[in-house]
Amino acid sequence: MNAGCRAALVMMSALMALGAAAAQQEEGPILLPKPKPRPTAATLLVTCDLACNWKLDDVAKGRIEAGGSANVNVVLGQHVVVAATEDDLDKVQQLVEVKAVGQKVVNLELNPVRILRLETEQEARDKDEIINARLIVMCDLACNWKLDGKERGHIAAGDSDNMKAEPGQHLVTATTEDGADQVKQLCTIHAEGQTTVFIDLKPVRDARIKAAQEAREKAALEDAGKIWTDPETRLMWTKKDNGSNVNWQKAKIYCRNLRLAGYSDWRLPAIDELSEIYDPKVNVAGQMGSGSQVNWHVMGNLQLTGWQWSNSQGNASWQAWLFLFANGERYSSPLVGSGLDRVLCVRPAENKANSIVP
Repeated sequence: MNAGCRAALVMMSALMALGAAAAQQEEGPILLPKPKPRPTAATLLVTCDLACNWKLDDVAKGRIEAGGSANVNVVLGQHVVVAATEDDLDKVQQLVEVKAVGQKVVNLELNPVRILRLETEQEARDKDEIINARLIVMCDLACNWKLDGKERGHIAAGDSDNMKAEPGQHLVTATTEDGADQVKQLCTIHAEGQTTVFIDLKPVRDARIKAAQEAREKAALEDAGKIWTDPETRLMWTKKDNGSNVNWQKAKIYCRNLRLAGYSDWRLPAIDELSEIYDPKVNVAGQMGSGSQVNWHVMGNLQLTGWQWSNSQGNASWQAWLFLFANGERYSSPLVGSGLDRVLCVRPAENKANSIVP
């Protein structure tokens, strides 16, 4: 290429560069796209197909319209999202794990839950409409009754209750109001009409009371030599004291745990009750502990070995009265004392409410 051609090409390139620069000045500077900001926090976007009230980790977060959403900041980790319809009949719960910053979407679907509930309720209504069988339950004593283990209510003595029931075999259970007696009866309910079930609780109750009485009489006969009943006060006493040193609290526990002559309501006597069986004209030979011989002036030929605790407060709140049948003396003793202190238990002879039931 000769020198003239090269000069022409250089001139053309320069003119093109000048033209591009002029055009750029008219259009303005070239702007590069800004980089998208990187998320710095984790968020939950919660959507719901039905209008609902929602909670995050058991904290109420407000209301979401049907098909709407709510956005909330969260910390990384597991979260529990709960949504309930406005009538609170349908609820859905979802465990969500947020592992990184950015947005986590949670879609809550309440409509399938609502549809299932409505279908179940409709099936129950349809089933109830086609059941023509009825069950009538009568009871001779006031009772609470169940059908197949499900509570059905209360029946007054000699009264009845009735309900729709599915045909087939069912278990009827009736229990007296005090819970002491129960009857279970298997019955067959027919497809049409009514089935009546008679529950007889009285024979069961009578048999229990008779068995308890027989057991009490047997125990009383076996323990006849271990008790004495004062004909004047009608108080029943243990024939002998416990025979060892006890403080007041242990004496009280001893009587409370005593099971004798078919009874379980033994107690510590009052100081006046002890003094009522003191008789200076009566002499019962015995010992004071394991030591000296002594005559006990006590009715009923009771076998004693020391002072006897009472349930009566002594001269101070931290004391109780002791009684000594050797001379009729009373002594206000600290409750924690136990020297030669014994316990003689008592109960009302006519009270049968606390007999031991087999």
